[in-house]
Amino acid sequence: MAEAQTLLSGETELAASNTPEKLTTVSQGIVGLLVRANKANTAVVRIGPSNLAGASYPLEPGESVQFDVIDPSRVWLYGTAKDKVSYLGLIP
Repeated sequence: MAEAQTLLSGETELAASNTPEKLTTVSQGIVGLLVRANKANTAVVRIGPSNLAGASYPLEPGESVQFDVIDPSRVWLYGTAKDKVSYLGLIP
């Protein structure tokens, strides 16, 4: 019998423009984390480490990116106030 897994999901709305913000405060290993920029966003949301310097990935509105295994509290967002990002993953 397979081990039970818990679903982690949520939505983050950026509070301020051009200010790095955490995707979530949940600090736990996640398997198969999917992050998607809301289709109604007005601009690109950059995703990456806390400093977002050069190592970030641009998410166009409606675009998504997937991580195999990651601590979601180490994922940071940078974009325009009120833009939203949804996330979904499994806690093993």
